[in-house]
Amino acid sequence: MNSDEKIEEILKLTRDNNHILHGIRRSNRMAAIWKFLYWALFIGSTVWGYYAIQPLWETLQKNMGGIMSGINSVKNGAGGVGGGLDLNSLDASKINEILNKLQIQR
Repeated sequence: MNSDEKIEEILKLTRDNNHILHGIRRSNRMAAIWKFLYWALFIGSTVWGYYAIQPLWETLQKNMGGIMSGINSVKNGAGGVGGGLDLNSLDASKINEILNKLQIQR
């Protein structure tokens, strides 16, 4: 093998290596772009979801506050019936007594 053949072989190997290195560099760039897009989509959808759901959440909290105040008013006074109603200790006789006071027939 003479020196011209060696130089040609080295040149061919160098070109092959250069081609492989460019492919690796391209793959790394694409991986970085996809990773950026993945995280941008993940963070963006999380922020968008927070702002999209926030008004619904506030409405739900207001409604639950109204429901809880209604339950507390029933629990504490039952609208003037029975002089304070303990919902935890209701039994059939107390229910009948309340119904009779309200003159509701069963």
